[in-house]
Amino acid sequence: MGFSFFEIDMHENLSLLQQQVFELIGRLVLNYQDIETRLKTLLDVSNKSFPVRKQNEITSISAFRNQTLGGLKNHALQDFFRKNTETYQDLHPEIPDHVHFSTSLTLQQQSWERLQQDFHQFVERRNFLIHHFYSEYSLNDEMSCTRALNNLQHHYQEQIRFIEQFNSYCTVFAEAMDEYKCFLESPVGRTAFIFPADEIYRLICNLIENNKKNAGWLSLTTALQQIAKQFPDCHSKIKQKYGFKNLSDLILNSGLYQLKILPTQNGEKILFCLNDKDITFIKEA
Repeated sequence: MGFSFFEIDMHENLSLLQQQVFELIGRLVLNYQDIETRLKTLLDVSNKSFPVRKQNEITSISAFRNQTLGGLKNHALQDFFRKNTETYQDLHPEIPDHVHFSTSLTLQQQSWERLQQDFHQFVERRNFLIHHFYSEYSLNDEMSCTRALNNLQHHYQEQIRFIEQFNSYCTVFAEAMDEYKCFLESPVGRTAFIFPADEIYRLICNLIENNKKNAGWLSLTTALQQIAKQFPDCHSKIKQKYGFKNLSDLILNSGLYQLKILPTQNGEKILFCLNDKDITFIKEA
């Protein structure tokens, strides 16, 4: 029993369509897996606890390793992508000898709602592809196979559009993290995070608390003299560990202290106290 050229041509055309369908499905699935992996990493990096002591190991197991794409989407829209019109309360885990670090990306209300809608459609298209595509289209029929290919091509275009949008947000986040890293590595950043645990800082706090003059404002000269008596190497330590020239430079330029210049008979003197305000310098006439 033979086959006509028409039947052979149809068979070859169907095989070509099937090949294109399978290639496109593979590309779509890989992209979904890539976004899923990146979401897990993003959520882990943006919400993490680090040990204070170096001997404690940082756990590398993802808290989201068993989450599906839909669950990751919900976490991302709740914990990472946030609306600028709402107030969020972060509940950090209480882990002894650990510092908790959390970040988020704040979006305008309209941008967040558009991202939410796009994210929902992204997950819905993924679920259709995995669970319903083969029951919707018969790949043994040329007409059905053609419709399947058209659907997948549209699906792929929408997927790429979402990935480009997601990439743009990731780029913004990465740039912000680079800036934050530079800040932490700067003298001001290192001082803001590390110096409050230093014994010199605790001594300064005690001097401020016990000071009864000038409404609690402490003389910089007096403070430096008293600190140097207890810690003769304080200036070299400040320079080596925090990057400031000396302790005076740290107090004046770290932002940890509020400063006030007080006129005297011999000129001016600098007073300081712990900084709980945005203003750094106050000059009294």
